[in-house]
Amino acid sequence: MIYTASFFKPEDHVDGSILLCIANSRPPGFATVKYSALTALRPGKLLRQYNDGELSWDEYRKAYLAQLEDRREFLYRFFVGAVPGTNFTLLCWERDPENCHRKWAAEFLSTLGCEVTIR
Repeated sequence: MIYTASFFKPEDHVDGSILLCIANSRPPGFATVKYSALTALRPGKLLRQYNDGELSWDEYRKAYLAQLEDRREFLYRFFVGAVPGTNFTLLCWERDPENCHRKWAAEFLSTLGCEVTIR
């Protein structure tokens, strides 16, 4: 199962799941949170382009999904090929998943056959 959560809402971090940071960076003060970084789900330069006004929200979403599509095989092997029963929590900065790429990542991973819960 794949869950999503904000770094700032630890009550949504699923106990026993593998915490994966999918943000471009971790928030200050979170050095003690035990997580791994999964760069394949980071937005990279797309977030900067959106923040700088070079991309609209819809263009950002489409470009991010195209980036994930390019990484489909890796993401499939990583998540679908994981040990059965392994749970993951995708972490990012935004408190509201409607304003965050983690929602798009979870929706994309659901097309690979993963069960997802967006928080």
